[in-house]
Parts: sequence; structure tokens; C-alpha cells
Amino acid sequence: MLTALLAMAGPLPPILPEIGIERPPWVFEADDESLLESAQFGAFRALTSVTAYGGMVRDATNSPVISMAGVGFQLAALALAPEHGWMTELEAETKALNILQEILNTPGITKHGLYYHWIDATSGAPRPDWDGVSTVDSALLYAGAIVAGSRFGGLVDDAVTELLLAADWSKFVLTDEVSGFPSGYLSLAWEPENEAEPTGSGGLMPFAWVDAMDEERLTVFLAQTQLDPTKSTNPNLWWSLRRPIGITSAGERVVYSPYSGAFFRTFYAQLFMDTPRMGPDNPASRGFQARTTTDFWENSRRHAGLHRDRAISNPEGLPTLGATGWPLTASLSPSGYAVPGVFPSPQSIPGSNRPEDEPNPGGTNPAYGDGTVAVYGAAGALMFDRRAMEVLRYARNLNPPLVWNEPSVGGFGYRDAWNEGNGGWSASKHIAIDDGALLVAIENVRTGRVWSLFHEHPFVQIAMERIGLSRSSCAWGGCPEDVDRDCVVAFSDLLAVLSDWGFNPGSPADVNQDNAVEFSDLLEVLSAIGPCNAGKLPE
Repeated sequence: MLTALLAMAGPLPPILPEIGIERPPWVFEADDESLLESAQFGAFRALTSVTAYGGMVRDATNSPVISMAGVGFQLAALALAPEHGWMTELEAETKALNILQEILNTPGITKHGLYYHWIDATSGAPRPDWDGVSTVDSALLYAGAIVAGSRFGGLVDDAVTELLLAADWSKFVLTDEVSGFPSGYLSLAWEPENEAEPTGSGGLMPFAWVDAMDEERLTVFLAQTQLDPTKSTNPNLWWSLRRPIGITSAGERVVYSPYSGAFFRTFYAQLFMDTPRMGPDNPASRGFQARTTTDFWENSRRHAGLHRDRAISNPEGLPTLGATGWPLTASLSPSGYAVPGVFPSPQSIPGSNRPEDEPNPGGTNPAYGDGTVAVYGAAGALMFDRRAMEVLRYARNLNPPLVWNEPSVGGFGYRDAWNEGNGGWSASKHIAIDDGALLVAIENVRTGRVWSLFHEHPFVQIAMERIGLSRSSCAWGGCPEDVDRDCVVAFSDLLAVLSDWGFNPGSPADVNQDNAVEFSDLLEVLSAIGPCNAGKLPE
């Protein structure tokens, strides 16, 4: 009774998984393994076969521009190529190095070391249309480059180091209050005053990354890979990001985005950041009482379930949606680019202030679009919910083929998206950031290799330490008794329980998750002494 009363009066209830829930990498049947390998190979071909200036991948098939975020995924794909037999070690390393050198040696494509969203596919120059310098696209470029730097080392990592140290993130911090938010948040982008002169004078967009969704978290995290603190941001920016709370159709609490219910908002950071082995964070320990302790892998698992539930209920009777057609996310559609999505039911945060701690009411109506489903969204969902494999199988086996172009005979695997209404439609273009997300997500659910390579990099380890995050060799919660997550339940775990004794919601030492570390948790650890390899990544 006392524990329950303390829980009601204490910090916000944490977002944690059920005890013992399985986390990726998953084990697949042989047929599914074959399908996933083919899908990765197709995406790899799309990212490396059709290139433009400097060997960089175009934003989309036949696009006149290069997406710098897409180039980040291209570099990550090259890091994976030798193990899959898609390229030799020398071919992949040489191509990655050439791309990085072209980026570093092309003048006029940065402001303060961060990169334009798009550059011209022929000249490599910024284009005379909306061509802002994007913080999130730069972050995705850096994340992919870090994976390549860890994989190849040597000259490749030297180039990656030069890339990261050139970034002056401090120049993208908003110094004025914006829309009720205090100063200190990162702007979405720098934009020119005159679109016809993209490299001319300009300033920061008066819009900031303020919510703890994946684009925001990845961008804020990558800012900490700048070793010079005068060119970085305040590490507490990670903790100051809002965590709006909603309730899913399954009655589960989630942190959500009030601006878009598209599924991509819940997984792009986790293509690189190993949340299965990072576990929950603790904003209250940093002084942010209106930010709930969150296991972001579990948070995304709940979002995946929400998308699946809404697709199955399909209140508008749209084509494609169902158990084999989810999640809803940004993609091409029969009528052009679309960003459908769904939201949980918003819940107020006790003691919070608006808009600093939670958004103003409204703006969270679902947008089901026309029923178009993007395959990369299903691949992303597979990092959290194995039922997404049903979507990938279904799309592969549609007959006559609507979504699949066989890679073994020159195809690029899955098309970007499909819709089964009006006789059937599928996208004719490939999108670099979608193919890249599909390839990386599948690699992580099969091997965890991208997570490992990203976290091996010393600059990432520095960023983790600065912010106050940690990662273990074993999945958080795989063996809840392994409190210190060193893959063995031992005396050190008993000490960890004793050191966290008392009311402590979200503590790894709260083995039975009753919000208090007490004698029952000590008994749980004692009864499980021995090895724990749940979710351990291969060396």
C-alpha cells in the first residue's frame, strides 16, 4: 500500500516493457531470412547503382538533386557490403572514401559545417530553390558516416573525423524565445533570405526541435559528437525535449509527436542508436520532473501496435490497410507525396506548463490518407514488432507482382509504397532515405551490426557520456535480474539493488517493476545467479 501511494505522489509513471520481453536481433525462419537478404540487396543496389555527382546517391530515381541524408544511408550501406558479399572490402572502402572526400572538397555546400538538405545532382552546388541547411539531414549524414568510419577505419575514419569536427552546432541554437519556448533549442534549419541565392545571407528558421521523437533525439545526440564544447550544444538539451503523453488503443502510455502521427517519427534515430541495449533514461535525475522516464524501444513498440490496431480497424474502409498493410508513414502515393499517420489519445501531464512541457490541445486527428502503405515503414516496425514480417511477406508475394522487383535479375527489391485500390498502384521511384532505412532496419533485426558499428565509434561514446546515457552488451530487460547488464547475474547485481534501495520508479534494480527497490528484488536476483545472454549482440 505504501509503495502504491508513493508511486501516485512521485515522478511520472515510467514507460517500461513487460518483464522478459524479447528484443532484437530476432531469429527468423529460413524463408524469411532469404526474403530479408534479398530486400537488403535490392535496397543496396538502389543506393549504389544509380548515382550522381561524386558518386553520391540521388534523392530519388531520376531526381535532379542529391539528398545529404540519403548519402548518409549510402555510406552505412557500403559499411555492410563486404559481409553480405555485395562488394569486396576494397571496393566498398574505396567508394566510401571517395564519397567522403567529395563531400569535404565540394565548396559552398555547408553553413558552419552543417550541410544543405539538397545539392544539385550534376554540379554538386546548392540549388536556387528552397535549399536550407538542415540540422536533421546533417545528423543523418553524420550517423551513416560514423558507421562507415567504424567499419573501415583508416582514411575513411579520418575523413569522418574531419566531417564531424567541422560542424559548429552552436550556430544553429535559437537565441530568442520562439512560439512560447525558451531559447536554447536547435533550429530545424538555416535558410537563405532569397531562394534564388541559396549561398547568400540568411538566418535560422524560427522553428525548433522541441519534442523527444526520433528526428529530434538523433539531431540533439549528433550535436554532442562535436568534441569542442564551444561548437556543440548544452548536453541537457536531450533531457529538455518535451515528452507529450498519450494513451494507445491498447491502453498503453506513449511519448508521441503532436505534429505528425507518421510512423517514421518513431524509429529513425533507432536505426543507429541501440535502444534495445540502452534501456530507460531518467529525466527526473537531471531535474526535468515533467519528462517521463522512457525506454524508447518500448515506446516505439507501443506505437507500432497502435498503427497495426488502427490499420486493422480501418475506420474509413481504405484499401491496403489491415494486418498485412501497416504502419502509416510518409511516402509517395497515387496523388503525390503524402504523410498519413495516427495519434494516441493525449493525456495531460500533472504540474506541467504549456507549451514548454506539453503541447496545447488539438491537432491530433488521424490522417489515414488513401490507404497507401510504405514498405520501409514495415521494415522499421520490424525493429519493434515481429508481426511486421507479415507485411513484408505479403508485399513480396502479391501476384501479379505489384511491389517487388527481383534483385537477382537486376531489380531493386521493394518499391517505395503501394496501394491496392483502383486496380493497384505502386511507386515508380525509389527514395534514398526510404531504401536506406529499410536496409539498415533489416540489418539490425538480423544482426544488430549497424547498432554495434555506430556505438563503437569514440565520438559516439563521448556523446553518450556527455548526455548521461549508457549502453550494455545485453538487451535491457532480457534478464531483468541482470541489473548492471553485463550479461551475467552476479554479486555486482546484488550490490546494484542495495545501492538503489527505496522508492525508485524506472530503476533497473526494480526487477519486479513495482516502483520500489526492496527485498523482493534482492530475492529475484539471488534466484537467477548465473549467465544471461538475452539479446547479446555478436562480436
